Amino acid sequence: MKQKEDIITINFKASPKENFELITLQELFQKKLDHLLTQPQRITFNIIFLFTRGKGNHQIDFENHSYQKRDLVFVSSGQVQRFEINLENDGFMLIFTNDFICSTELDFKLLNQARIFDRLSSPKITLSQLEFAHFNHLINKIQEEYQKENSWINNEILKNQLRIFLLEAERIKQNQNPVEHSNRYQKTFFEFKNLVEDNFYSQRKTIFYAEKMAISSKKLNYIVQSITNQTTKQFIDQRTILEIKRLLTHSELSIKEISYQLNFDEPTNLVKYFKKNTQQIPSQFRKSFEIEL
Repeated sequence: MKQKEDIITINFKASPKENFELITLQELFQKKLDHLLTQPQRITFNIIFLFTRGKGNHQIDFENHSYQKRDLVFVSSGQVQRFEINLENDGFMLIFTNDFICSTELDFKLLNQARIFDRLSSPKITLSQLEFAHFNHLINKIQEEYQKENSWINNEILKNQLRIFLLEAERIKQNQNPVEHSNRYQKTFFEFKNLVEDNFYSQRKTIFYAEKMAISSKKLNYIVQSITNQTTKQFIDQRTILEIKRLLTHSELSIKEISYQLNFDEPTNLVKYFKKNTQQIPSQFRKSFEIEL
């Protein structure tokens, strides 16, 4: 009997840029890590692979996806991946957290509604020769900026370069697959996502969304887990925490004002909620962000 392998959680590690890293496969294979790349790992950030040499397989949510030169592969936060080590292969890895890209509502829509991060369809895009040359150019420009001295201007340029990369990939994905992928849960899941987006400021209980959708909490939880590997509550909490982080870093609102804006009964309840989900209290998070800037 095959021995069960534990899934490890991989968090974003410190890099020269805040919540963003650009590395090649060759650099990754030679890096000293505290875990095995071949072990199943749940990531808390997003990765875009652009493969430039070789071929192989990359496992995402326990499915093997073959790749070769000119393929883009997308892995989103919360998914479980496993590397296949082949020292003949190479490519670029764009690694970024949701916090890095999410400065506006459009950014959140890009991460959560774009087809490139749709977990119901293939995570791979095969580029034409012309498209491959273009994306190589885009990633080389990102690499040039990544190597420059860290500053708020440098970070904003990187964010905008990443947005362009994502949007151009999304356009290709939609052109390659003009018909929406058929799945009996897709419509229900997107209805749930839209409800969360409209209501998470005031509603964080699973039962609220289940009743709105006229299904049981158990059924809703099954649908959300089958697509995101998260419970309904975890999905709602993740969106709420992202908003709290955005308000802490991109507004002058006090923690008390943020707590009331997000419908917490007391500021202490928000502090407990934030700490439970991030292992930091809001003031620590805000202070660390200010220091790093």
